[in-house]
Amino acid sequence: MIDNWFLGFFEADGCFTYDRSGYCRPVMQILQQDDMGCVPPANRLVSILFAGDTALVKPKTLRHNNSEYEPRWKSAARRKDSLLRAVWFFDQHPLMSARKQRDYEIWRKMALCYIAHGASGKEQLLALADELSSDGRTKNKGVAP
Repeated sequence: MIDNWFLGFFEADGCFTYDRSGYCRPVMQILQQDDMGCVPPANRLVSILFAGDTALVKPKTLRHNNSEYEPRWKSAARRKDSLLRAVWFFDQHPLMSARKQRDYEIWRKMALCYIAHGASGKEQLLALADELSSDGRTKNKGVAP
Protein backbone atom coordinates (compact mmCIF):
# COMPACT_ATOMS: atom_id res chain seq x y z
CA MET A 1 0.00 0.00 0.00
CA ILE A 2 2.81 2.43 0.87
CA ASP A 3 4.50 1.42 -2.37
CA ASN A 4 1.55 2.59 -4.49
CA TRP A 5 1.17 5.76 -2.44
CA PHE A 6 4.86 6.58 -2.86
CA LEU A 7 4.74 5.79 -6.59
CA GLY A 8 1.91 8.29 -7.02
CA PHE A 9 3.95 11.00 -5.32
CA PHE A 10 7.03 10.10 -7.32
CA GLU A 11 5.12 10.22 -10.60
CA ALA A 12 4.09 13.79 -9.75
CA ASP A 13 7.05 15.25 -7.83
CA GLY A 14 9.98 12.91 -8.41
CA CYS A 15 12.65 12.73 -11.06
CA PHE A 16 15.56 10.65 -12.23
CA THR A 17 18.45 12.98 -12.90
CA TYR A 18 22.18 13.40 -12.38
CA ASP A 19 24.55 15.94 -10.88
CA ARG A 20 26.99 18.12 -12.79
CA SER A 21 30.03 17.42 -10.64
CA GLY A 22 32.09 16.27 -13.58
CA TYR A 23 31.11 12.60 -13.86
CA CYS A 24 27.30 12.65 -13.93
CA ARG A 25 26.53 10.83 -10.69
CA PRO A 26 22.91 9.56 -10.89
CA VAL A 27 20.39 11.04 -8.44
CA MET A 28 16.77 10.10 -7.70
CA GLN A 29 14.96 12.99 -6.02
CA ILE A 30 11.63 14.42 -4.90
CA LEU A 31 11.10 18.16 -4.52
CA GLN A 32 7.97 19.28 -2.60
CA GLN A 33 6.66 22.57 -1.29
CA ASP A 34 7.03 23.31 2.44
CA ASP A 35 3.30 23.55 3.21
CA MET A 36 3.34 22.12 6.72
CA GLY A 37 6.60 23.39 8.16
CA CYS A 38 7.88 19.82 8.49
CA VAL A 39 9.22 17.12 6.18
CA PRO A 40 6.38 15.83 3.94
CA PRO A 41 5.62 12.09 4.15
CA ALA A 42 6.87 11.29 0.62
CA ASN A 43 10.20 12.93 1.40
CA ARG A 44 10.44 10.95 4.65
CA LEU A 45 9.93 7.77 2.65
CA VAL A 46 12.93 8.61 0.46
CA SER A 47 14.99 8.69 3.64
CA ILE A 48 13.47 5.45 4.94
CA LEU A 49 13.21 3.36 1.76
CA PHE A 50 16.40 4.48 0.08
CA ALA A 51 18.57 5.80 2.95
CA GLY A 52 18.50 9.13 1.14
CA ASP A 53 19.13 12.60 2.49
CA THR A 54 16.49 15.31 3.00
CA ALA A 55 17.02 19.05 3.29
CA LEU A 56 14.96 22.23 3.19
CA VAL A 57 16.06 24.17 0.12
CA LYS A 58 15.74 27.94 0.37
CA PRO A 59 14.40 29.80 -2.70
CA LYS A 60 17.73 31.41 -3.59
CA THR A 61 19.38 27.99 -3.88
CA LEU A 62 16.79 26.46 -6.20
CA ARG A 63 18.05 25.99 -9.74
CA HIS A 64 14.59 25.87 -11.36
CA ASN A 65 12.66 28.83 -9.98
CA ASN A 66 9.14 28.22 -11.28
CA SER A 67 7.73 29.47 -7.99
CA GLU A 68 10.88 30.84 -6.44
CA TYR A 69 9.40 32.35 -3.29
CA GLU A 70 8.47 29.14 -1.49
CA PRO A 71 11.01 26.89 0.24
CA ARG A 72 11.01 23.26 -0.92
CA TRP A 73 11.88 19.95 0.70
CA LYS A 74 14.41 18.09 -1.41
CA SER A 75 15.00 14.40 -0.78
CA ALA A 76 17.57 12.54 -2.81
CA ALA A 77 19.14 9.11 -3.14
CA ARG A 78 22.69 9.62 -4.40
CA ARG A 79 25.00 7.25 -2.47
CA LYS A 80 25.75 3.84 -4.00
CA ASP A 81 23.72 1.92 -1.41
CA SER A 82 20.79 4.33 -1.88
CA LEU A 83 20.96 3.99 -5.66
CA LEU A 84 20.94 0.20 -5.39
CA ARG A 85 17.84 0.35 -3.17
CA ALA A 86 16.14 2.68 -5.67
CA VAL A 87 16.94 0.34 -8.58
CA TRP A 88 15.53 -2.61 -6.65
CA PHE A 89 12.38 -0.67 -5.70
CA PHE A 90 11.59 0.64 -9.18
CA ASP A 91 12.35 -2.76 -10.75
CA GLN A 92 9.71 -4.25 -8.43
CA HIS A 93 7.24 -1.34 -8.88
CA PRO A 94 7.12 -0.08 -12.48
CA LEU A 95 6.08 3.51 -13.07
CA MET A 96 2.77 4.23 -14.78
CA SER A 97 3.76 7.02 -17.17
CA ALA A 98 5.74 5.96 -20.24
CA ARG A 99 7.85 9.10 -19.99
CA LYS A 100 8.87 8.50 -16.37
CA GLN A 101 9.50 4.80 -17.09
CA ARG A 102 11.74 5.78 -20.04
CA ASP A 103 13.71 8.10 -17.75
CA TYR A 104 14.01 5.32 -15.17
CA GLU A 105 15.34 2.79 -17.67
CA ILE A 106 18.13 5.16 -18.75
CA TRP A 107 18.78 6.30 -15.17
CA ARG A 108 18.93 2.65 -14.06
CA LYS A 109 21.82 2.05 -16.48
CA MET A 110 23.53 5.15 -15.05
CA ALA A 111 23.01 3.97 -11.48
CA LEU A 112 24.35 0.47 -12.15
CA CYS A 113 27.35 1.88 -14.04
CA TYR A 114 28.10 4.27 -11.19
CA ILE A 115 27.71 1.52 -8.57
CA ALA A 116 30.07 -0.79 -10.50
CA HIS A 117 32.67 1.70 -11.74
CA GLY A 118 32.28 4.99 -9.86
CA ALA A 119 34.02 7.91 -11.54
CA SER A 120 36.04 5.56 -13.77
CA GLY A 121 32.84 4.97 -15.79
CA LYS A 122 32.74 8.67 -16.71
CA GLU A 123 32.48 8.20 -20.49
CA GLN A 124 29.53 5.81 -20.20
CA LEU A 125 27.88 8.03 -17.57
CA LEU A 126 28.22 11.07 -19.84
CA ALA A 127 26.69 9.18 -22.77
CA LEU A 128 23.76 8.04 -20.61
CA ALA A 129 23.32 11.58 -19.25
CA ASP A 130 23.05 12.84 -22.83
CA GLU A 131 20.46 10.15 -23.54
CA LEU A 132 18.48 11.07 -20.43
CA SER A 133 18.56 14.71 -21.52
CA SER A 134 17.74 13.95 -25.15
CA ASP A 135 14.06 14.89 -25.00
CA GLY A 136 14.89 18.40 -23.77
CA ARG A 137 13.03 18.19 -20.46
CA THR A 138 16.14 17.66 -18.35
CA LYS A 139 18.74 19.25 -20.63
CA ASN A 140 21.18 21.30 -18.53
CA LYS A 141 19.06 20.69 -15.44
CA GLY A 142 21.22 18.26 -13.52
CA VAL A 143 21.40 18.85 -9.79
CA ALA A 144 24.25 20.40 -7.89
CA PRO A 145 26.54 17.95 -6.09
